[in-house]
Amino acid sequence: MNPLRNKFQNNKNFFFSSEGLLFIAVLFWFAVLFRNSFFDTSTTSLTPLWIQLFNISWHIFIFIFLILLAWGVGRKFSKAIKISYSDISEEFSFAVSIGLGIICFLMLILGSVKILYAEATYILTAIVFLFVIKELKEIFLGIGETWKKKQNQKTDIISVIVLSFIGLTVLLLFTGTFTPPLSYDGIAYHLGVIKSYIKSHAIIPLPYHVYSNFPFNMEMLYTYSILFTRDEILAKMFHFLMAILSCSAIYSFGKKYLDRKIGLLSAALFLNTRLVNQLSS
Repeated sequence: MNPLRNKFQNNKNFFFSSEGLLFIAVLFWFAVLFRNSFFDTSTTSLTPLWIQLFNISWHIFIFIFLILLAWGVGRKFSKAIKISYSDISEEFSFAVSIGLGIICFLMLILGSVKILYAEATYILTAIVFLFVIKELKEIFLGIGETWKKKQNQKTDIISVIVLSFIGLTVLLLFTGTFTPPLSYDGIAYHLGVIKSYIKSHAIIPLPYHVYSNFPFNMEMLYTYSILFTRDEILAKMFHFLMAILSCSAIYSFGKKYLDRKIGLLSAALFLNTRLVNQLSS
């Protein structure tokens, strides 16, 4: 075997091992502390371009990491109650949703015992990561196997067009997550109430705001996001993720019970519905 290829294979095996994932987690931990300690999280038109690009890249990295973390949690829970999935898209849709739901309950517990601090969020994330290392390895292997299968499959022109349409829509919606919230619902309720909780380091009654008595599912994800990154961008990314998970679930349902093309077309139509576009970012 080529020595260079052998070295690459060894490095690849290391990063997909438990030790490699733990090493990445430690680097991630120090990166979070460094960024939140030495970088101003607010950006304006006067902020240097390199800091703005760093901030965008940072949020994308954190977003992907937390999706994988939720996926690992959901996969572990699914295995515990003996739920199986037909393919990786179906697993992504439901396992990530289950994982996010569990994270919501964990944040609700932190708020109930009055320890809504950024440090508590970091420790919670580290504990959850260690708990699902095995599942993360399985997820990476599953993604790799799916990618190899897709490379060997022939894709028709209709599927390529629909996928390109979905990809363009996703890109446009994702860019909207970096814009500031402007609606009353977002500023006064979804983010305003959360900031009151964070300021008090606990979930407290807000008698002057009737909407604060609604269920706390998404609000707990927003709390987690703001504590983690100290701004609203990651919270908007989680809002965007709800559209992606719904889109993936529609595709999986169509593919499983009807046809792959019908699943793709249904997902594209859903994602380009005006109300979905409006609420996705």
